[in-house]
Amino acid sequence: MTKSFSAKSVISVLGILVFLLIASPVPGKALESWDDISFTGIAYGNNTFVMTGWDSTNEVGCIFTSSDGNDWTAREKTPGLGIGEVAYKNNTFIATGWDGTIFISTDGVRWSKEKCGTPKDLRSVTYGNGTFVTVGEFCAVCTSTDGKNWEEQKSIITRALALMSFSLRDIAYGNNTFVAVGVMTKYPNHGVILTSLDGITWLPTLILPFYPIQGVVYGNNQFIVVGDENTVRSSLDGYNWTGIQITSNNKMRFRTIDYENNIFLVSGSDPINECSYIFISSDGENWSVASADCYAGIYAFAYGNGIFIGAGPGSYYYTSTDGYYWERHSLTWKE
Repeated sequence: MTKSFSAKSVISVLGILVFLLIASPVPGKALESWDDISFTGIAYGNNTFVMTGWDSTNEVGCIFTSSDGNDWTAREKTPGLGIGEVAYKNNTFIATGWDGTIFISTDGVRWSKEKCGTPKDLRSVTYGNGTFVTVGEFCAVCTSTDGKNWEEQKSIITRALALMSFSLRDIAYGNNTFVAVGVMTKYPNHGVILTSLDGITWLPTLILPFYPIQGVVYGNNQFIVVGDENTVRSSLDGYNWTGIQITSNNKMRFRTIDYENNIFLVSGSDPINECSYIFISSDGENWSVASADCYAGIYAFAYGNGIFIGAGPGSYYYTSTDGYYWERHSLTWKE
């Protein structure tokens, strides 16, 4: 016996489907693969988190925003153009990019692209003494007073270091001084610390043979730099450096250091057991292990709206309310 459906029953079914469609929450768009995006930076400002990354599968640079660290929205996609670190300085979000590209936004939603006159990839940016300064591959240095008009700076020191295959990884400002750190990108991978008062003229204040330096931050009235092989140095003025110890593991490779909510946070990995760690300190001298994760690491930290967020590879980001206990998340977003 063939069943038949009346017009009334069809309308009833359609009505239920429409109701379910309207009543159901719209999910964020999940990543096609959990290994697609490597998050390269995160910053908080203007009541907004901004997280940057590179989608290696689709070869697209990405910028995401969130007000609470839970719900994320995709704001910018740049095919073929990678996006590096992002910072919130002088009421402005500024993100570094490949090919001398700089991304600028006041709210994290609407972005503009600027060029600084170099074809080199840019890695890090800071602000001080009325000047934005960004650094990158082969010792690229660019400066701007307004964040829109940029000029490449080529000092004798940075040119000489570039010829020796040095690249700058990070930059910080404090005590009226800029400090940039970097590494020789070919063997034997020496580390270098550069200091400047204006972001234009630079002086090498320390070269560490065989010890690459990856990160620098200014907090608690001091600079601290971190690098491979358990390399950690501190300085009050950016010129005179003293070794300090975060861990007794001399194989530890520190990726980054930040100072958020009056806490130093350092991310590092142990190449022997392939685990990643977070170390924290309130004074830069006494350190504790906050978290261990044998799956991924963290490339940048930010604090805002009562939470710490760490951005890392593998489409993961991490959250914590106190800096000690961290929870891992896989990013989903809406367009």
